[in-house]
Amino acid sequence: MSGREALDVNGQHAAAVVLRMAEVKPEPVRWLWPGRFPLGRLSEVSGDPGLGKSTLLYDLAARVTRGDAMPDGSPGPGPAGVLILSAEDDLASVIRPRLEAAGADLGRVGVLRLRDADGELREPTLADLAELEWAGRELGALLVIVDPLMDYLPRDVDAHRDQDVRRPLAALRALAERLGAAVVIVRHLNKSQSESPLYRPGGSIGITATMRAGHLLAADPAGGALVLAPTKSSLAPMPKPLRLRLVTDPGSTFARVSWEGECEHSAASLLAPPPTPEDRSAVEEADEFLRELLAAGPVLSREAESEAKSAGLKLATVRRARERLGIVPRKAGRPGEPGQHWTWALPEDAQPSGEPAPKMLNGAESEHLREGEPGASTCEHGASEDAHTGECEQVREGAAKASSTREVEHLRKHEHGNSVSAADVAEGAHEGRVWASSESAPGTVEHLRRSEKVPGA
Repeated sequence: MSGREALDVNGQHAAAVVLRMAEVKPEPVRWLWPGRFPLGRLSEVSGDPGLGKSTLLYDLAARVTRGDAMPDGSPGPGPAGVLILSAEDDLASVIRPRLEAAGADLGRVGVLRLRDADGELREPTLADLAELEWAGRELGALLVIVDPLMDYLPRDVDAHRDQDVRRPLAALRALAERLGAAVVIVRHLNKSQSESPLYRPGGSIGITATMRAGHLLAADPAGGALVLAPTKSSLAPMPKPLRLRLVTDPGSTFARVSWEGECEHSAASLLAPPPTPEDRSAVEEADEFLRELLAAGPVLSREAESEAKSAGLKLATVRRARERLGIVPRKAGRPGEPGQHWTWALPEDAQPSGEPAPKMLNGAESEHLREGEPGASTCEHGASEDAHTGECEQVREGAAKASSTREVEHLRKHEHGNSVSAADVAEGAHEGRVWASSESAPGTVEHLRRSEKVPGA
């Protein structure tokens, strides 16, 4: 180990070592979904029960198993495996049909069961790290879903005590690093009236602190759709919220996700209490004000806010009206040059001519981005994957100066990994462990695949 070792009072070498930052080799953050779910780290998706958190994660799981692009078109890391820990749903009647509706490669998706001393199968907990790591390597998993977290904490852990939850989550984080996988946990919201997205998921705030990225899934106030809004982003700029819809295809019982693109909601606005009649009246007044103000085209944001104040409107009310109308704040001018400014524009005026709106990729629409097919190995600068590092290095070095979200998104989308090595499993090391592939698991224990050393397998 590098660094200078310390000496104890007797002059002997102690175990303490100082690592100087100059000796640490920098490494880029690798991503499952660039800017949203990092590899080798913990992330979370929170929301009320029954909204579709599992369905959303199975959409991502399907993309990973197929090697498809992520919903915003950014490249995914697959094809790779997915390990699912799900305590709330049945394998045969729920989990497999949902994965099929999402179009997953079922042979790459698996669940883990452990056999106790009486021969009965049970769910693992986060205390069963060796078994979880074995299952992850067996699958070549780059995505591990823990749904929900509370059901997988060891029995002696109080989910509401900071010190209690940090121990198993630290071990889970270390497992994510060893596998090089994105570990995504699911949490339900508590009954708090707090509008802060960081305090609404159930359990200790220590859980939130351990996450490197967090997302809230909530109903779109406009109705009919859902919004995936970021609540925390420690490794990249906060991404834009995305609108999605659950759709059920003819002949199918289970829904799949249809992505609809970016929206102007925030996690805080989605958690805000419903407006009172007085609030609604004020927002409607602000709606009318903004429609008139922006009718002739984009207006400088500072001028819009100044006009709103002059009209006797509260800025908070104007911003709520702005979100309702889908008004898109945009930065005009060239990045890094004098004269850049923010503008507000009505949706029909927000998209510059000749610049198509970002397209969300749903299912087969992302086929052309699969590895090995046209479009999969080039970036927007035209650099091949082999030339990618060199040709895009100059762009990456300019990230600190870039103020355009579009430019930062381009830089982030390259920072992902494509594979993780799977360690060979020593024969006889997995007594009593059972792994079920979704392709071969109709939901009964008789069909669960068992390791070779389990008697009777």
